[in-house]
Amino acid sequence: MAILTISAEMGSEGLRVGKVIAEEMGYEVLDKEKILQKLKKDGALWGEEAQELDGRKPSLWEKYDWQYRGFVALAQSHMLDCALGDRAVIIGRGGNFLLEGIPHTLRTRIIAPMEARLKKATEEKTCADFICIDAKLARTILEKADRESEEFIRAIYGKSWNDPEAYDITFNMGTLSFEEVIDVLKSMLAKKDKLGDARAVNQLEKRAIAARINAAILTNPAISIPTLEVSNVGEEILLRGVVHGAKEHKLIEEEAKKIAGNITVRCELHYR
Repeated sequence: MAILTISAEMGSEGLRVGKVIAEEMGYEVLDKEKILQKLKKDGALWGEEAQELDGRKPSLWEKYDWQYRGFVALAQSHMLDCALGDRAVIIGRGGNFLLEGIPHTLRTRIIAPMEARLKKATEEKTCADFICIDAKLARTILEKADRESEEFIRAIYGKSWNDPEAYDITFNMGTLSFEEVIDVLKSMLAKKDKLGDARAVNQLEKRAIAARINAAILTNPAISIPTLEVSNVGEEILLRGVVHGAKEHKLIEEEAKKIAGNITVRCELHYR
């Protein structure tokens, strides 16, 4: 029942940790590769957007472009649906921010000293990120990856990727062995598992439905809404934003209610 999110520095073995946990505990892994596969199934456009934009800071133009907003909304919806599927490992993409407040989520950060990351990146085939024979180039790649991760998270969530308060626990692979990290995670996940009661699952379900509504609206070519916020407020799903007129308002409201099912949808959409 528990959900594990892993935010990891490149070369810190975060992906390997996630895959070992999934294999040994019967969890599903959602990493970059699997999200890309899901987005491609949503349509060729979204697969192309993901390849181009995932993991980096958008330009000012891209940030407000409907395609970028659609890509982000779809990716978040897939992440929440994976979490809802039970026993999930979500790697990267700001999963710790997306699942903040969900009781049975363990939000994990994995870091390592630069020298250890360089060793993995240049010498060891166990590094899941890349192998580079040039140490100077490897350092440049790692430093660039850190900057891009920080900028990507800030652009989407308005928060810092490096904020220790955004995680339940941080593992430093420079001071802990791989086996120690796996053992601690197993123990913590067993405790988190007990928190996944009906109330927690219901909370996650409503968040996932809100994300589906957001994705459906932002990827609908018939809708060009300048601003949109879809959130859970009590037992309702609240839509706030600016629309172009009554026709667009009706289209958005109908789409939201269709996805929400029995959940009440309240629209606070204003005309320009």
